Amino acid sequence: MTFEELLALLQGGEAPETIYDDLSASYNGMAEGSAAKVSQLEAALEEANQKLVAVMAHNYELLTAVPAEGNPADPAPSADDDEIDDEDMATFADLISYE
Repeated sequence: MTFEELLALLQGGEAPETIYDDLSASYNGMAEGSAAKVSQLEAALEEANQKLVAVMAHNYELLTAVPAEGNPADPAPSADDDEIDDEDMATFADLISYE
């Protein structure tokens, strides 16, 4: 019997003599099943986190492989272009967060 069925028997006054042992066994079985599921989900979460860190590291490697000066096919900036200070430019470290 399920835990709910055993409780219904107890509340209805038709409980067998072993009702408390049956309730305890049923509850413990549910608790063990829940603990096993939590362990399984924690393992899946850890695996997903490891994959995420590996992908982030690979993406960072790809981003840092791009030359800092930009695309050599781009035309040279003209004198009319606004000057950009190096302090105003974002770096790759600014773009990537591991939190």
